[in-house]
Amino acid sequence: MSPSIAFITSILSWAIGLFIGGLYVFFRNEDILNKYFSLMKQREDLSLFESVFNYSDNGLVILERDGKIRRANASFCEVIGYTEQELVGKRLSDITHHDDIREDSELIERMLSLDIKTYRHDIRYIHKNGYYVPASLRV
Repeated sequence: MSPSIAFITSILSWAIGLFIGGLYVFFRNEDILNKYFSLMKQREDLSLFESVFNYSDNGLVILERDGKIRRANASFCEVIGYTEQELVGKRLSDITHHDDIREDSELIERMLSLDIKTYRHDIRYIHKNGYYVPASLRV
């Protein structure tokens, strides 16, 4: 075996490479390569989640544990008349009919204590213009 082939063989056994965007990136060991693929999978999953969340015909809201709205998709915003920017930081109870808050709070507490995994509840949201919007809530 010629010295140049031996050198290339030793480099290839030392590093695992990956062709990314026109560059050949070398990873020193398989663990780093596996972490890279794991990160890419997470990005792919996040991208899929973002697409489902943003383009769903169903109104979707992501809440913090304290009930504050973290994100709201366009369908939800359209139904209740607020922009996502107006909703972020508000509590969901701020836009929920007062008669529906107690039952919904009890169901959320049961879910957080792991008594139930999911629930369905008819609820009325308060539109930005003041009227009530009936909805079927699934958590």
